[in-house]
Amino acid sequence: MQATNVSVSIRQAGPISLVDVSGRLTFFEVGALRDSISRLLKPGRKNIVLNLSGLQYLDSSGIGELAKIYVSVVKVRIPGDGDQRFPNDRDRDSWMIVISVPTEGDQ
Repeated sequence: MQATNVSVSIRQAGPISLVDVSGRLTFFEVGALRDSISRLLKPGRKNIVLNLSGLQYLDSSGIGELAKIYVSVVKVRIPGDGDQRFPNDRDRDSWMIVISVPTEGDQ
């Protein structure tokens, strides 16, 4: 097993969970981010800001994990229905996920 080269830290700002991700987010490291987000979602924390400005490298597995995180935050299961559905407009407004990625101008 390869050593992880990612750091994930979580800060709280009122109802908002700030998730700082730094280092490399590749196939070998996505589990650390997935576990951190799962720990936030279990008690119902839905306002999540992902700060990716500390990322040095992001591969296709990392991008895929970010997409899965987004889907897991914005989709809800309707009891008794086999399908997952997006919440109604009012509920959707209470969910928030922001991904901050540095651009060339930030360096």
